[in-house]
Amino acid sequence: MHDELSSRGQTEPLAALAAIALVCTAITLYTGFYGAVFDSVGEDRRLGSVTAERVWEAIGENGIYDSDDDPRTLLEAATIPRGVTVRLTVAYVGEDGRMETAGETTVDDRGAAVGTAPPATAERFRRSVPVRIAPGDVKPGTLTVVIWS
Repeated sequence: MHDELSSRGQTEPLAALAAIALVCTAITLYTGFYGAVFDSVGEDRRLGSVTAERVWEAIGENGIYDSDDDPRTLLEAATIPRGVTVRLTVAYVGEDGRMETAGETTVDDRGAAVGTAPPATAERFRRSVPVRIAPGDVKPGTLTVVIWS
């Protein structure tokens, strides 16, 4: 009976080393994977996407853009990041299937209207939004935000 107790719970040294190596490899792979994930967390939050979300919050009343609204009057200077110019366009699918402009403006970081066109290198962000054309008539649309310094 004494022999049975002395051999319980023991393992071969080679098996123990293999188990330790396996655990170390798993930890290395785990931290390497999550390191890559955490490094890319902020990539999709560029200035264009953040600005577009802020613009949408300013012009989208209850999650719908009203085509009767002038977007320039809805934007506050605090919505626009410092040092950039923003062009926003809200368009919707018209009766004939073509895109119709519901609202458009270009403003600087003070909220003042400007007439400059964006350069080819400007950052662009586009998202789908609902657009109210008339009471009870909501069409699918697109908010396009272009920002540049």
